[in-house]
Amino acid sequence: MMADTGCYQPAFLPVQSDDFGSPYMVFVDGSKSKQAEAELRRQVNTDPLTGIFNRRHFSSIGNQIFNHAKQLKRNLVVLIIDIDQLKNVNHQYGYATGDQTIITVVNHLNNHTRPKDILGRLSGEEFVILMPDIPV
Repeated sequence: MMADTGCYQPAFLPVQSDDFGSPYMVFVDGSKSKQAEAELRRQVNTDPLTGIFNRRHFSSIGNQIFNHAKQLKRNLVVLIIDIDQLKNVNHQYGYATGDQTIITVVNHLNNHTRPKDILGRLSGEEFVILMPDIPV
């Protein structure tokens, strides 16, 4: 395994053999496991279609942001967006068109929010944006 110094450290594993049990060294590239861990975290936390936060991860982050805003007595705007008639689009034009509609809406939302705003997908056609520090 890779040490904090960036050097490889040997891991000793027993040889799987009936005749002898001598140890041998295995070197593991730590950078690949870090990349795999980051990719797994991305997959667990984001919606696969849109790439924005999924409901579970958004809820976790949202609670933190809400508590922070409450503690500092700052404004926090919550926008709930629902794509009306998406089921009709799916039935009439197919799910690929419905998916493209969702992607288009999310791209529009991403292009018209601030970097500190947090966008998440609550369900198939529901989205939420947390907007901290908005004057009301």
